[in-house]
Amino acid sequence: MVQIENREQFAEWLKDKPAQWAQALALRSALRALPFALDPDMFQERATPPILTAAVIRGIIVSWAAGSCPAHDMATAATATAATAATAAIRAVRATSAATAATIRAIRAADAADAADAADAATFAATFAATAAAHATFAADAATATAFWQQLEEDCVILRLATGDNAQAQSLALLGQPLWVEKQMPDAVSDSWGRADSYLDSQDLGFWCRWYQRRLAEEASGFALPPEQDLIVQGRLLEQTDEWWTGGQERPDMALFRKVTREIEGWVAQQRQLLQSAEEIINKHQALNKIIESSSPEFRSTPDGKIDAGPNPKFDVPTLDHDLTELPAILRGLIQTIVASLPQNTPPVVGQSLAGYEQHLVERGAQPILGLIKPWMDAARAEFGSNDASLWGKGLESLFLSMFEKHELFIEHFPLDEEREKAIALLPFDEIKSLSADVVEALHNIVEALGALKDGGQTTEDTDKVADAVKQQNEDFMSLAIPSPSILSDDIEEDSGNTPRKRLFASRLSIAERLYAATGTTVAIASTPTGQAAMQYLASALDVLRGLFGF
Repeated sequence: MVQIENREQFAEWLKDKPAQWAQALALRSALRALPFALDPDMFQERATPPILTAAVIRGIIVSWAAGSCPAHDMATAATATAATAATAAIRAVRATSAATAATIRAIRAADAADAADAADAATFAATFAATAAAHATFAADAATATAFWQQLEEDCVILRLATGDNAQAQSLALLGQPLWVEKQMPDAVSDSWGRADSYLDSQDLGFWCRWYQRRLAEEASGFALPPEQDLIVQGRLLEQTDEWWTGGQERPDMALFRKVTREIEGWVAQQRQLLQSAEEIINKHQALNKIIESSSPEFRSTPDGKIDAGPNPKFDVPTLDHDLTELPAILRGLIQTIVASLPQNTPPVVGQSLAGYEQHLVERGAQPILGLIKPWMDAARAEFGSNDASLWGKGLESLFLSMFEKHELFIEHFPLDEEREKAIALLPFDEIKSLSADVVEALHNIVEALGALKDGGQTTEDTDKVADAVKQQNEDFMSLAIPSPSILSDDIEEDSGNTPRKRLFASRLSIAERLYAATGTTVAIASTPTGQAAMQYLASALDVLRGLFGF
């Protein structure tokens, strides 16, 4: 059982405990008393002196950094100079309350505990820190002092019950605990912190308010960063000289401390930016891998050494119900009626796309290659949405709308297609650049690669059909009107954030990636002149297509 109600009992309990425990307990004691040192009501002028504000915050955050990075080369020197600065500050300030003076002593002792190498020195410093903090709380009222000793006792219990024999890990775990039981500060401390918080905010030092709020809560991070990035910032704090903190001034003013604070904030912002950049890179590559994995069509080698194409075995698999069996027939009927009714001035891409869609349904029914039928419907939808489509008549308009509706119902039977759409939406895409000459050539190179493989007798009949469809779709899309930046947003689908052109090029990128892999891993093809020619075409296309998506 642990019972700690005064300095003597605490010193006795610490006798055989690791120095790291003493250091953590000293720091938490100083943190509990911190509000008194920053409370403007503790000073006759009703304003915390700038020199004291800077020294107190410096002392407490350096002590925290040293506790978090005990192996850092500068930890001992940093805490020693911070303690010296706190001593100088308290001597320079007149009319300081007993609570404030005691808090400063607690902070100095916490710094001394961090700087102590030997366990007995750390124990002495921790005992002093706790006693000073208790005096600070007692200056408020006896109940608050009692609450302080109870909380210190709770800390000791947490350490005593800690598992394992790694004292440093146990101390770090304690630092991540709330400062007060059930996160309830005693009223006197809470009132004092409320005034200190307002004061710091008024001095444009809210950064430190948030830092302390994280100490009150259950957060081990010093600066709301992941552990690795948090330690980088704390390590930089330990590396700063007294000259950096004070600007060489005997009595640093608030403007200087604000400048120091802004610089520290900059370190934190830099780590967040680096972290965000790393996450974005990871997310982009994960999205690209998902697009390649969900490639439709998928290319694979056959036992006789040819390249076959078909639906993606994972992402082009439908959920079965009575609608699925009916929709292909309904769509074919609608398409046949629409194609037969198209006016002579209809752009050729409409009839060609719908004919390709219908023929694909004839061949594959409810097991389509989504990467083919979706671009066909996208092309028809793009032309229908143009101004000229309104001249086709209400009856034809109704048929188009019904076809689009049935197409969407058909696609909904393929639940994993949504994952593909989400992956495409995660990548940036340059719509205007997608119409450049080198991009047109990249699409042509994919067709040339499929043609080279066909010439070598290295493709199946299904692959040849896919090659014809890809060629026609490429020509259809490149014939569509160039979208202007002002209307691009109108082409973006609300559910996915993808435009038809972006979806088509994502499909072409995945086709090139999967075809390149299938060709390169099929020994009977890769070593042949036609196989090598195909891979050269595909490599050239991939360089350009990856660039469209930010790679």
